[in-house]
Amino acid sequence: MPSVSRVVVAKLVGVYLRHNQNSSQQAEFVVANCNQGLFVSTAQLKKQGLGIYPLDSLLKAILLNKILYALLVYFGYLTEGERNMLQKVLHKANSRCFTPNYYDLDK
Repeated sequence: MPSVSRVVVAKLVGVYLRHNQNSSQQAEFVVANCNQGLFVSTAQLKKQGLGIYPLDSLLKAILLNKILYALLVYFGYLTEGERNMLQKVLHKANSRCFTPNYYDLDK
């Protein structure tokens, strides 16, 4: 009979769960994916002539959903630095004329 080994981290329905409830890996994963999405949306889609309103809608659909998905589960376990990383992604999107200012994770 095979033995069952304990894992340190597991990814379930898109959320990284650690044995010690540390959510740094989840925050880093979300920030990396959002930065990639922001680059693709601004650089590549603008080159193809997509207007600002469709870009904004696309960004909200992708970027904000990645940040907000399961945020209630892991937000309480985030450190101040990890919260700032997520907030910086929103500020970067805002500086490129996407998403209104009312998306603030600290409120």
